[in-house]
Amino acid sequence: MATKETCKQFLKHYRKIVGAKKDERIDKRYKPYLAPDNNYYDAHCGYCAEVEYLGTIYPKEVKA
Repeated sequence: MATKETCKQFLKHYRKIVGAKKDERIDKRYKPYLAPDNNYYDAHCGYCAEVEYLGTIYPKEVKA
């Protein structure tokens, strides 16, 4: 199981890869997590939910 610190680091790099804007963030205070597009994401943590959200607005393949 991933730790929140691992998820946070992954989100940081994912945001750079897709070129996310600063205002494209999820409210991580409450679960399920509310995204700016008024959809709720129920993920491992707020960072994972934000990755899911960014994946919906930047739907391109990321190669490792």
